Amino acid sequence: MMLIGYRLSESNVFQEIFDQVVFLAISHRMVGGRVLISDSTHLKANANKRKIIREEIQQSTKSYIEELDDAVSQDREEHDVHDPVPYVERLEHQDQKFGFEESLEAVALDAGYLTSYICKKLHDKKLFAVIGGRAFTPVKGLFAKWRFKYNPEKDVYVCPQKQELAYATTEHGGYRMYKSKAELCRDCPMLEQCTR
Repeated sequence: MMLIGYRLSESNVFQEIFDQVVFLAISHRMVGGRVLISDSTHLKANANKRKIIREEIQQSTKSYIEELDDAVSQDREEHDVHDPVPYVERLEHQDQKFGFEESLEAVALDAGYLTSYICKKLHDKKLFAVIGGRAFTPVKGLFAKWRFKYNPEKDVYVCPQKQELAYATTEHGGYRMYKSKAELCRDCPMLEQCTR
């Protein structure tokens, strides 16, 4: 398909150009659709060195982060956005648009896509998935995460002192949180190595 004379609508011009490049790559056997790779970055890039905006902000880091979190939460509520859902919809759209339904075997995703929803959908589609894990930097002097053993039958983690941490909640990104009982930990001889 030729791009010359092809009328691109103003609202999605970049998507249409990208799609045409993919179709051209498919026609030249440069893309086979066996593996799709995605990055979860949601920030608009701006590498223009001539458009630097210098601004000094008189605000504490904590209040700034809280303000950002509030704005993100409000935007998510207003638009009913659940991050895993757009990825799965986009994957299905790419399958259909580019004819990858029969050829797609695997996906490679960064840690931003590591949610139970996405894992389940990829499993249902029988796709092999390589998904980056979240890098938890251990705090010096505290137990590393691997010291807490998961018990799938009870859905609990067991600490080095053999106390159970029960499921508490699931965060925005699909990460499950487990918590201990304060009354059990209060007198623990290893409390200083467990939490601050």
